[in-house]
Amino acid sequence: MSLKDIREYIHLAMEGDSTIEERLQLFYRQRQILQAQMEELQHTMDVLDFKCWYYETARDAGTVQVPQSMSVEELPPQFRNLKRDLAKVPIVD
Repeated sequence: MSLKDIREYIHLAMEGDSTIEERLQLFYRQRQILQAQMEELQHTMDVLDFKCWYYETARDAGTVQVPQSMSVEELPPQFRNLKRDLAKVPIVD
């Protein structure tokens, strides 16, 4: 929670039961923010997992040409959708 939200929560809590709904809404908003952050972090983890696979494959082959030249169907299944998404952004070696 931001300091602003914490201050708001404390103020609302001090006002008592008449602010229960406002406090609940504050926590719902915080939950949505956290959910979005978790999704962003998961996407980052997925990209890192792909990069690790990419460079492990390149290392084993001795060249980045091998993973670069693979079609989407040749990739491990967990990376296929990600590769399609990343196709819009060039891979930098």
